[in-house]
This record gives sequence, C-alpha cells and structure tokens, in this order.
Amino acid sequence: MKTGACSIILGHNHYSGFFPPKSNKLLKVTRYTRNHDELVNMNKIRSIINYDKYFIIPDEELFEIKHGEKFYEFLEKLIKDGPDKKMLRGKQLLYGSYINYGGSMDLHDSIVQMDTTSLDLVWTGLDKIIVFSKQIMLALSALHAKKICHLDIKPENIMVSLPGPVFKIIDFGFSSEEPFNDFVANYRGTPGYFPKIHKKNTLGLPEIDADDFIRRSGQIPLEMNRKFVYKIDTYCFGRTLLLLYTLYNETETNTHGCSCFNIFRRRKIDEIIRLCLEKAVHSRYTIDEIISLNIL
Repeated sequence: MKTGACSIILGHNHYSGFFPPKSNKLLKVTRYTRNHDELVNMNKIRSIINYDKYFIIPDEELFEIKHGEKFYEFLEKLIKDGPDKKMLRGKQLLYGSYINYGGSMDLHDSIVQMDTTSLDLVWTGLDKIIVFSKQIMLALSALHAKKICHLDIKPENIMVSLPGPVFKIIDFGFSSEEPFNDFVANYRGTPGYFPKIHKKNTLGLPEIDADDFIRRSGQIPLEMNRKFVYKIDTYCFGRTLLLLYTLYNETETNTHGCSCFNIFRRRKIDEIIRLCLEKAVHSRYTIDEIISLNIL
C-alpha cells in the first residue's frame, strides 16, 4: 500500500474482498480537488507514443466510492492513524481506478533500503544512477513535448521495478499544461523538492537559492516568461538526483573504488546536477537542452 495526501494505491490482498482484482493491476483511490486532478491532462499523456514506457497512469475506467459504503469505511480504518488521514476529511467523494503494476517500491523506498541494508538490489553501482537519470529525463522530455509539466518530481513519485532497474513517473495530480494559467495563478508542488530557497537539511544537502519565485519589479520570472515553468521539472529532478547521489556516496556498502569508469560517471552525474540546480531560472537548462548535450 502507498498513501499520499490525495491518493491511496492498494495491492490485491487489500481490496480483493471488495472489488475483483485485474491481472497485474493495482487499485488507486483518489480525491480530486481544485488543485489536484490527476485526470485533467490524461488524454494528452495517453497520446504520447510508448507512454507506458515512461509513466504509470490510471486506466480510463473510473467508479465512485461514496461515504457510507463498506469500502469507504475500510479506507477510513486503513489510514485513520496515519499522516494521510486528512484525505478523507469532510467525508469527500472518492474515485477508484486501476493502474498497471509499476514495481515493488518507489524511489524513496529504494533509497531507504540502500541506506539501511547491506543487500541493495537497485543501486549496485554508479551506472544505475546514470540509467535512472536517462530514463527520467526522457520521460520528462516526452511530457514536455506535449506541453505538459509534471511539477511534482520527487522520490515518492518515481517507481522502481526489477530486473533492470526500470524507473517510471507516477502521480500527475499537480501537472499543468502550457500556458500554465492554473499553476501561475496558484503555485503548488511538494515542499522540499519545489524550487524555492532551502535551508540545509539533516541529509547534508547543500543550500540551494532558486530564484523562480523572487519578485523583481513586482513580478516573478514565471509571470514574465511562462516557458520558465518547464525548468521547475528540471530543478525538481535535480533535487531528486542530488538526494539519491548524496546518499549513495554516504553509504559504505556502495563504495566501488576509483576506477576510470566511475570517475567518468561521477563527472557526468556532477554535471547533470550542476545544470539542473542552477539557481538563476534564466540560466537553468531545460530537460531537452540537457539531453541535447549528450552528457549521458
């Protein structure tokens, strides 16, 4: 089971008594709000060639889950003591849909596993971080080609499956389509991975002073040039990659020596992070611009 402020994903053992499970599918229960609507850009996302190579998205079939029904009561009990119980505040109408099975863990889980166990099946070397970077940047590029920004790239929104590993993006509830009127009118995202000034945290990540929301002459950069919104995905990906890379380097079990291959890989990863986390949005590269440099 995976929970968030607006969604719950359940494995078949949890919901088989309520809804017939579909083969290789999980059930996703979602609360839609004015600021979080995962379906708003789904038609365009489904039009991306090989979209299932990059993303895990809900099926087109939806059904209502009303307050008072047995399954609703089951969900209330399931998350009553967790941090996500606010999802059911006000007895809101929920919607259920099926999604493809995307792997046994999200990126956050894989990082925790790397940091707490000696057996790490995902991050066996720097080459895997290179693979991760390529796959997620290609996924974001495919999304941007349809003029959509994800706006919520973080470890909890990237699924990991083995063998491979294979990485796919989930949760499009905050996504916005160019010219991003809804986003510019009401900024949203995830604290800790969203482009704003960060203080040093317990993980020892460096301070990042992004200027995306610093007003000059009464306006922020995003209001002056809507294209800068694409660079939010760049920044959030850079934050996620930096988190992964920092913990990888701090984990003793992932020390692979100083071979020539690893030196080259480190240079590539360092350069990607540098480009993604450029604090000046005017100078920060888009994902497509980084890909065009052929660093990876």
